[in-house]
Amino acid sequence: MSAASNSTNLVKLRSYLMRFGLVYVIAGVAVGAALTLLHIDGNSGVSIAVLASASYAAVQKFVQDQKRLFLPKERRNSALYATIWSLLLTALMVIATLPLLFSRKEISEFIPFAQDWLVNNSGIAAIGLVVGAIVSWLVIFFTTGWAGRQVWRTLPIEERFAGRRPEL
Repeated sequence: MSAASNSTNLVKLRSYLMRFGLVYVIAGVAVGAALTLLHIDGNSGVSIAVLASASYAAVQKFVQDQKRLFLPKERRNSALYATIWSLLLTALMVIATLPLLFSRKEISEFIPFAQDWLVNNSGIAAIGLVVGAIVSWLVIFFTTGWAGRQVWRTLPIEERFAGRRPEL
């Protein structure tokens, strides 16, 4: 593929990645608020559900707009970009919610402890980040494949094959 076709694919994916991010933030805030209000400890299953719901929303819009499934390269790229986007958005959501959950004094006391822990355990933190990113990528990658096929089946047959000649 040429550089021009690569940039075309990225432009097409941008709006779907924005949709992913919007649904990810809304679902993350809603689930986080519900868990906090109900005094329930969150777990990785909750995070996976939020990732899957955001992935489903993005691929649903893609299939409805493009009348096709992701191409393999688009699927890999969208999973990669959505993983990076989800990690950044998660960090921003954590930073944004800290003042809501803790006092300024508690936060200022915690920061030196967190810095010391990170210096002493940087390898563990790096491994955790890499494993988390890989799991996120896998969830997004497989959800986009499954969700794409589910949405594709809901399209009317005329839309699925519009503009394509049958192979003889």
